Amino acid sequence: MKRLPWLLLLVACASRAGQIQFVDGAQNSTPSPTTIVRLGDGGAPGDTVVVGLTWQTPGTITSLTDNRGDTYVPVSTATSGVVGLSTWSQQLFYAAGIDAGAVPLTLTCASVNEATYIEMVVAEYAGVAPQQPLDAFVDEFGVTTAGGTPTVIDGGELQTRSADELLAVWTVTDLGATGPGAGYTARISAAGDLFEDRFQAAAAATAVSNTDTYNASGVSWHIVAAAFRSSLSADAGTDAGGPSPAADAGQTSALPLIANIGCGCQSGGVGFTLACFALALLRFAR
Repeated sequence: MKRLPWLLLLVACASRAGQIQFVDGAQNSTPSPTTIVRLGDGGAPGDTVVVGLTWQTPGTITSLTDNRGDTYVPVSTATSGVVGLSTWSQQLFYAAGIDAGAVPLTLTCASVNEATYIEMVVAEYAGVAPQQPLDAFVDEFGVTTAGGTPTVIDGGELQTRSADELLAVWTVTDLGATGPGAGYTARISAAGDLFEDRFQAAAAATAVSNTDTYNASGVSWHIVAAAFRSSLSADAGTDAGGPSPAADAGQTSALPLIANIGCGCQSGGVGFTLACFALALLRFAR
């Protein structure tokens, strides 16, 4: 019976490994060509940071950096919407397996050529694969039509190809009034625009949606969404077979693996999982 607690610890470690969790989020919307976002006390080593950007065109984003030297990879190229969003561009970035360093984690976005307004949302996640986590993405825009309360903003489907993936969605409308889609959780609101997410347990074609809380027709909208693999998927060698849309576009990047035991339970990282298993096995052997 003395071995029971260690068996329970072993089981807990096994179930914890690879689970993706939302850790922290922040935003800033400024009438300036440079925007800074500070991520509270977050920024645990080994976590992944997802960044949603929206800015006025013809402005161009020239850099996205943080105070730890992490590399931010574009999910896809920047695109503009239609009608009310035709003079606004939108894009998602991510940094996988972020480094340890100064707290708070501080991100700075700079632009040129009359980008006089920038919205930036920053979300931190634990449990995302630290190498090549991007599975697929969608980039859709349009105008709402009448019908339904609330009016659903339909961004099509995102096809995930492995279990336990994160679906991160950044939605902007010209009215700035959005709510989460069915099955999604609202995480960060910036000037009425919304960053939401959901955790997909099994590979599937999943609807990417949002809601117009004005319930109006004629609202211009723009959705950029990405699916990220869990660390469990990557560690087990279960990366999706064949190229993903993101890989086709040459947008993925192999970042160095950072196994940090100090992340502990809160990060669900690989380092903690291995250490936890070793400790439990050692105790059980006694």
